Amino acid sequence: VESTGNGPEGFFPRLVAAAASGRDPGVGFVFLPWTASPRHERDVPEGFELDDEEQRLAREHGVTLRQLAWRRYKFEVELYTAVRFRREYPLTLEEPFRLDDAAWFSQDALGLASTLALKETPTIEDGLIMFLPPEPGRKYFIGADTSGGVRKDEFVLQVLRDDLQHAATFASSNMKEPAQAMTASRVAGLYNGAMVLVEQNNFGHAVTEILQAMGVRLWRDNATGDFYFASREKKKQTMLLARRRVDEYHTRPADLATVLQLQTVVEKPNGRIEARTGHDDRAIAYALAILCAERFTGYLERYDADAARELARTKAKSRIDSLFGGRP
Repeated sequence: VESTGNGPEGFFPRLVAAAASGRDPGVGFVFLPWTASPRHERDVPEGFELDDEEQRLAREHGVTLRQLAWRRYKFEVELYTAVRFRREYPLTLEEPFRLDDAAWFSQDALGLASTLALKETPTIEDGLIMFLPPEPGRKYFIGADTSGGVRKDEFVLQVLRDDLQHAATFASSNMKEPAQAMTASRVAGLYNGAMVLVEQNNFGHAVTEILQAMGVRLWRDNATGDFYFASREKKKQTMLLARRRVDEYHTRPADLATVLQLQTVVEKPNGRIEARTGHDDRAIAYALAILCAERFTGYLERYDADAARELARTKAKSRIDSLFGGRP
């Protein structure tokens, strides 16, 4: 399959996510940035001065002056828009699948996340994709988005470590509520008795009741003692928190399918924050995991945003170099 990416929904981005993350061992994956082709260069015209975006591309991705001259030609002579260029000539894996600049989460942060997710080598056991194994003495937190189990939306568990690193993902579209509860209990037990935050939707009530009976630690609101019910205002607060943690590099989703779903999240004219089209179950579960971890970890007290951002960029560049032999 060869294709130009056209947004984060549909067959092609799902195929890319499965192949790039190794979940589909029958499919190989190749990504080439536009800078890998020697055809994408032009002579640099006299008086050529870089604008802010071109300076960023040169600084962060090593794009040369000849390549930038070719890029500007596409904009000024062939009248490419920014959206058309990044979809037909992507520099990073996430660019063809971006919606637009109105997306809820930072596209720069998700761009780094998608680049790093390419080289993740998770362990997969009984459907659980583990990016970080459980470590003795560490705390873990789980966000759970339940489903009807009729192959429409997914039941998703997202596991975060006490430093907000993404430890594991589980997703299934054909589990009923008892099986969802059993799976959440199994994953929580594997990760040192992790606390679980279950959204109280139609299916979440049943899952919560079973988990209570099993003695699983469940998140409750500090003020009211209630489980999490996503009213519009509550969901907006949750998504604002998630955006802050993702955009400021406190946390990085390691599951490529989760990254692609986070890219779809927008604030709609009616005020709802959700995927513009398609599913956002993994994105919602990731936001719930962030909320679950928020008051129980001292990580943010020790957090240095600038250092974390620089570390993320350094890791991304290292992974890119390993893929493309030092070329962007």
